[in-house]
Amino acid sequence: MSESIKVIMGTELPVTLDERKAECKPLVLIVDDDPIHHKLMELLADRLGITVHMVSSCGQALEALSMFSFDLILMDYRMPVVDGCMCAQQIRAMKEIQDEIPIVAVTAHVVQGSREECL
Repeated sequence: MSESIKVIMGTELPVTLDERKAECKPLVLIVDDDPIHHKLMELLADRLGITVHMVSSCGQALEALSMFSFDLILMDYRMPVVDGCMCAQQIRAMKEIQDEIPIVAVTAHVVQGSREECL
């Protein structure tokens, strides 16, 4: 992994929020249960110069949102237990989050009606 990449997994940021803001690097929450997609996101983060925090479930996403302030959420549409649409609804129900953070659905499984379901 490149030294310039900043990927977080766990409860600590590799840089303070003030340092991240000074560097103008957005903090993106990636919610995806597939470890291969995590690796792909690491590579993309390196290319884009962003800081990413990767989690594998909705529960982990809700926990991360209670600890950090994110600029964007990339959410897998199809996950076990709680899917991306239901997780997005739970995030929107959090009073401290509301509609401030954009949530982008990400999927490799395109089926009729999935776009409408997410919107």
